Amino acid sequence: MVPESIQERADVETAAAKNKKKKSSFEQSVEAFCSMATEEQSQARLFEMKCWSKDEDVIEREMFGDTQHIANDPLKCPEELQLKKNVDFDKQPLNIVVFRDFFLNATCHAKLMDDFHANTRSPHCATVANDKIKFHQEGDDDPDWVIKQFCLSLIAAATDAETGVKNSWKRGESGGRHQHANFRQHIPEHVFKVIFIAVPLMFASNDLWCHEKRDHDWDAFSPIVDDMNDHR
Repeated sequence: MVPESIQERADVETAAAKNKKKKSSFEQSVEAFCSMATEEQSQARLFEMKCWSKDEDVIEREMFGDTQHIANDPLKCPEELQLKKNVDFDKQPLNIVVFRDFFLNATCHAKLMDDFHANTRSPHCATVANDKIKFHQEGDDDPDWVIKQFCLSLIAAATDAETGVKNSWKRGESGGRHQHANFRQHIPEHVFKVIFIAVPLMFASNDLWCHEKRDHDWDAFSPIVDDMNDHR
């Protein structure tokens, strides 16, 4: 449809500007660097990459000239396991140790998961409603046990190189060193998939929920890294 007047054309341009996705901090940093003259780029020795919403939070990348090279690699991997605190692996069940001392803090995530899939923009909203799936188990000793069951299942599947996640709901002989895991006795496959799509966003602000993956920037992922670093 072609605008019939200058005002209509202005209205169309205004609507298009509003619908245009705001560039992330990272995209703005890259655009600013690429807009520099070629000579300026060749002489630049530091690139400040913004990955968070705050202007003062940047990742600094040192750049070398064409004839410069890194002489010594400063990265030194620790030769022994280093923990922030002493962990008793013998007196506590490992499933408790994992969430208390190593893995992500899943407290209250079951309630958040219910809220996430109650949103009509959730890709599994209809599945959760039709199957009456409830993640927050109010009244249980641990209301978040469904989410933790998912995490433990994911760890078990991902660390088993012979079968992997996709085969974890099979039963019987696997053709490897042991039988298939038969996860269906612990968590149905479709419930696993419903949790899988949302669990990373339980650490992010709810205004970042239910967007396309391509629209998620570092703000949606950094809380997971921060939580894991606090644990380890």
